[in-house]
Amino acid sequence: MAKSIGVGVFYDGDAFDFNLHKTKPTKTLPVGVILTISASGSECSNSCVISDVATGRKSGFNEDLVRPLFAIEDPELTYSVNAYQTAAGIADIMMHSLERFFNESGPYQLSDQWALSLCQNVMEAGRVAMANPRDYEARAALMIASSMSHDGHTGFGKAQVFVVHPLEHALSGLFPQITHGAGIAVCYLGWARYLAKKYPAKFASLARTLFKIVGDDEIKVAIMGVEAMEDFYLSIGLPTSLEEFGVTKSDLPKLASLVSGNGTHVIGCCPQSLDKQDVEAVYALCLTKGRVAL
Repeated sequence: MAKSIGVGVFYDGDAFDFNLHKTKPTKTLPVGVILTISASGSECSNSCVISDVATGRKSGFNEDLVRPLFAIEDPELTYSVNAYQTAAGIADIMMHSLERFFNESGPYQLSDQWALSLCQNVMEAGRVAMANPRDYEARAALMIASSMSHDGHTGFGKAQVFVVHPLEHALSGLFPQITHGAGIAVCYLGWARYLAKKYPAKFASLARTLFKIVGDDEIKVAIMGVEAMEDFYLSIGLPTSLEEFGVTKSDLPKLASLVSGNGTHVIGCCPQSLDKQDVEAVYALCLTKGRVAL
């Protein structure tokens, strides 16, 4: 919100125009941050995501000029963050790096290794913070990971195109009671179920690194990795289906229209772009709880 206000001061129209990509900001007030939750990474990112409650539209824009000039990070300020919001933050932090990881890369892409290492660190520190909310080192690890996961480091040298985040933005835009990180967990599972069997290499690499899954069959390892991520989300108390939010099958076309601009554009690029039909199919795989055959 501070970022939106900063650029809005110098714009005669509605500042949400930037989020609708009707125009680009050229000037901003300086923004500084005192971080109180480890989650969005907005404290060090060039992203500005805003919801329009009247239309149910949630959208973001990326411009380096909105990156905060400083961020004060004191882990003790996050001691009072409740378990659910801590868990949702864990999912969001991880996804900022995983979305970058899934973009195309060469065999020696250092940022891919950084992305998975950061996720390992977040999973380990997250479990500790969930068990002991006043563990300074665990809270500190989540805090710095929040910042570094979305400041560009884990996508250095490659494209940084997101697909799970747009899926979730439509979800919590239309249903604002949904916590973003919880929605991220559900949307990732549906997206992974839709693509892991078709494009197993990256999913298998994630499975081997984050969950120590072994095997020579890339597809089998990839599928086991999706199931292991679902188990991790469940272990920290996150939902794994849209039905847990009260979303029904009848809501899926509206969600797909929001994501695709009523069918006028696709989202993502790797391992494949998703059109409106793909998006609705992904949401269908998010709908119910439990394993889905790949």
